[in-house]
This record gives sequence, structure tokens and C-alpha cells, in this order.
Amino acid sequence: MKDILTELRNVFPEEFHWADISAKKIELLETKDDADCKLVVLRKSNSQATFSVQSDYSPKGVPTDSYIFDKLGIDCTSLRKCDYIIFCATPKKLFVLLVEMKSSKSHGWLEQILQGELIAKHCLEQVESKLSNNLLNDCEFRGILFTTKPLNKLPSPRFKLEQSPSIKWESDSKGIKYVRQPCNSNIPLSLGSYLK
Repeated sequence: MKDILTELRNVFPEEFHWADISAKKIELLETKDDADCKLVVLRKSNSQATFSVQSDYSPKGVPTDSYIFDKLGIDCTSLRKCDYIIFCATPKKLFVLLVEMKSSKSHGWLEQILQGELIAKHCLEQVESKLSNNLLNDCEFRGILFTTKPLNKLPSPRFKLEQSPSIKWESDSKGIKYVRQPCNSNIPLSLGSYLK
């Protein structure tokens, strides 16, 4: 699976590669000045091979809305997308984590996660074509919303924020698993906990 990460690096233009990654952690930053959810740190184990993409990137002065879609040649009706896409290779499966960071206004996040899935699938299909294998059969897509929205303000109990490192996944009507988690919290976030 690690060779797939190399191929994905070749498919995504370098400007979208998220560079703030070390061998031990991934630091996800919200770049908007008025954002409350500024930082999420995911700790990696030594065996976790990853490749991260900042899907909402655009050069200074260029609107972010359509930038990644234009660069990748993706035609879509909605230009919203998640903040990050993290590809995690395990020995038997490729996990694709679609990450959105929101402040107290978290509406629209599921649409952004689904658009992130569209971007990831588009690039995985290119890798699949090059390697002549059924890569998408060995992929699992998972959406993660990191939010500062208080627990008592969430719309229903099914969207309850997890307060422990164990993850309880929900599923949408299209089958993608997702979870909401607190942003800027003291809860240690292990990347491995999202891959179970």
C-alpha cells in the first residue's frame, strides 16, 4: 500500500501537499484568521505511512472555491470541500480520512466531506488506472469533523461529540462513516484510533 502513497503524491500537484508532517505527527491548521478551531494534532505510530493534502489551498489572491477542482480537472456542481484529505496506508487497506475543521457554525460540513471524497476518488482512480488494480475496493473513506461547537448546541443526540479516544462511527445514507470530535481539546488524538 505504501507505493500507492507515492503514486498519489504524483497525481496531486505539489502545491496541495501538506508539508507540516513529521514522522511522528500531523498538524492540521485552519488558515482563516477568524477561525476558532485553529489546530488539530494527530500522533502517528512508527508504522503509519501517510500522505496529506490541503484541499482548501489556493495561492494568495486566488479564490479557494474552485482552485483544486480546476487543477485536477474535476467537474462538479458544488465547490465546497473539506480542509484536508489524509491517505493512510495499512498492510491490507488504504484509509482516506476527510477532515473538516469548523468553529461553532458547523453547518454544511457533511457536504464538504462528500466533496473531499469526490476529490480523493478522482485521484485514486488515476492511480488505479496506472497500476491496473482495483484500488478502490481496498479503500475505506471516513469523515472527521473537528468542531468547537458546545455539546449542548448540537442538533441531535446522534451527533454527540466523542469525549474519549475511542471512536464510535456514524454512517450517512451513502455509507460513508463519520464522527464529530472536539477541536482544541486536551484529548490525545492518535491517528491509529481513526483506522480501526
